[in-house]
Amino acid sequence: MGKTKSRALQFSDFKTSWYQRWATELKQDDDHLDGFMLQSNKFWQNAAIVQVLYEHNLLEEGISGLGFGVGNERLPALLAKYNVNVTATDQDYRKTKALHWSKGELATGLKSLNKYGICDDSQLKKYVSYVPADMKKIPRSFSEKYGFVWSNCALGHLGSIEDGLKFIKNSLSCLKPGGWAIHTTETNVLSNDETVTSGDTVIFRLHDLHQLFLELTEKGYYCVPLQYNLGSNPNDFRVSLLPEFGNDFSKILVHGHVATQVILMIQKPRKEPSLALKRLRKARLNAAYKQGLKSIQILTNHTVFTNLQSTSAKPVQTIKIIPLKKSVKVALKKNAATIVRIGYKNIGDQALFLLDGTPLGHQPILLATAGPQGRKSEFSTQSWAGSDKNRPSARFSKSDYAAPGQTFYFEFEISASKKAGAYQESFSIVHENVAWVENSDVTLDITVT
Repeated sequence: MGKTKSRALQFSDFKTSWYQRWATELKQDDDHLDGFMLQSNKFWQNAAIVQVLYEHNLLEEGISGLGFGVGNERLPALLAKYNVNVTATDQDYRKTKALHWSKGELATGLKSLNKYGICDDSQLKKYVSYVPADMKKIPRSFSEKYGFVWSNCALGHLGSIEDGLKFIKNSLSCLKPGGWAIHTTETNVLSNDETVTSGDTVIFRLHDLHQLFLELTEKGYYCVPLQYNLGSNPNDFRVSLLPEFGNDFSKILVHGHVATQVILMIQKPRKEPSLALKRLRKARLNAAYKQGLKSIQILTNHTVFTNLQSTSAKPVQTIKIIPLKKSVKVALKKNAATIVRIGYKNIGDQALFLLDGTPLGHQPILLATAGPQGRKSEFSTQSWAGSDKNRPSARFSKSDYAAPGQTFYFEFEISASKKAGAYQESFSIVHENVAWVENSDVTLDITVT
């Protein structure tokens, strides 16, 4: 990643040496997924922020950093590992009653910031302090204290686009002269007009960020031009339709809009730049903006995305699937694991894909534990043990495509942690997480010995 770029996520980034380095140090691996997919946009944002700090010589002892809305992030622990003094902030979990953060996302102190052991606990205690703070009311005590500030996909959750932009401006007051603000957030990749402007999650448009950069440039800040290249890898043209189950592509569907992530970089001036330099910087911002508009147009005209809205509008009744067996017997020994295969046949006239498959002009589906959705399973799997998840870590056994008339299987692992006895688990097919597919129920009859 170049040193002079604010930029959008591209799927090819996951194969780069810079991403691999930081993914390793951040323990973004199969053993520490924390509910995310291995190639999720959250993991990209973590690594991208650290890479920017590295490139600007901010991962050094004596540097001070301020994190906003850190939740249970991995970044404070990684920064402590490099002897960076960190003030980590988040909403006060004892006071907030925000529904959006009711699942344990808020930080609760130092212990919540190093659960994977990214650094020694002694390092964390020495270099990191946790302070409850509201991003809408930044304490004056933070003014001009830090070499850098960051927020990791937090500014889109402040209630509105206006509130998010206001936060970015206010965060700059915390920087020392020459310091850097580094923020990541969602942007709308198919529209520069219609978007989500208010609510728990908003999606910024390219022109929202462009106008912010122009305004800050006029005030003397250096805003690194946003290189809005949306990617050319085949996976850049795939969309995670259920990002809460893991964003394993560079594009996600949020409230009916396709979004990606960007990293924004802003430097506080050491001295007031000349008018000529301001004009030059604005010209570069305008050139990058025009190129970004072309990227949006390219994506808008791509077959996958032109089919997105029409796919979402198709009724679930057009899907016709029958299970090969209504019940499947499984024998398990306690604390042992086995692979379960649940078979179906596509008896309709349309091709079927897994929910995160393409092209989106076809019918995307997933396998889920049948109601009640919120219950805990009696058995643990890769991603199916939590109280708020009902999707087993299932994949078609041979491909993510099922033609009309074709038989296909979901495969996933279960393990028994319960005492000996007989148990049942029920499954069904879900279309885009909006409706259960009729007559697709299957029961697992599990015997534990």
